[in-house]
Amino acid sequence: VLVTALLAIGGARAIVSSSRVRIEELAASLALVYLAVGGAWAFAYVADLPVMGFAGTKALLTAIHFHYAGFGACVVTACIGRALGPRRLPYRVAATGMMSAIALLAIGITASRAVEKRPAGSRWRQRRIAASNFGSAPAGAHAAAPAAP
Repeated sequence: VLVTALLAIGGARAIVSSSRVRIEELAASLALVYLAVGGAWAFAYVADLPVMGFAGTKALLTAIHFHYAGFGACVVTACIGRALGPRRLPYRVAATGMMSAIALLAIGITASRAVEKRPAGSRWRQRRIAASNFGSAPAGAHAAAPAAP
């Protein structure tokens, strides 16, 4: 955890200290931050610490998510950007979307758990499930069973 924290500090420092933002360098620096987040979740899994309501397998899956989707995808994005060179609008758009999607997904999963805990959210979910099951029984499923001979 200490090593990943030091890497994250280096990545955050690179993001803050650069006067001109190059998207591929931002991706490389953000990869180090996501690596630290993944390392913290891996530590939470190994130490069996519940964090924000996540523990056990969910903490492990979160660690994997930040290592692959966060660190790995940002490193690949940075390498592609360095290989393409300047003036590449489609790359800039895709890279920005990829880097922000990781954090937005994590926020969405965490926020959806908070919504699920609310009673109104639970009632809405029950109504949605009931509505989706309405009329889904096979034809004749509710008919009386034939009499035995």
